[in-house]
Amino acid sequence: MQKLNILLDTITHIIFSHQHWDHTAGFEEVISKLNNDCKIYVPFKFDYNLLSKISKEKKLNLIKDITPIDDNLFLITLKGSSCVIKE
Repeated sequence: MQKLNILLDTITHIIFSHQHWDHTAGFEEVISKLNNDCKIYVPFKFDYNLLSKISKEKKLNLIKDITPIDDNLFLITLKGSSCVIKE
């Protein structure tokens, strides 16, 4: 993020799609630098140890179903362990 000149305290929404290491590397550092108005979205079954790193002042949203996050922008959860796309 430093190389891209992204200032963490200017981010308004952040979404973690799942808890694999390649999606959560640096989780604690990133979360700690977000401003308290930033909306944080994580799946309902996200790892408790990671969730416990988020201060109570942050706006945490656990996603269970279709969830609107902005005008015409929604998060959805996938059921099952894999996704198959047919052409």
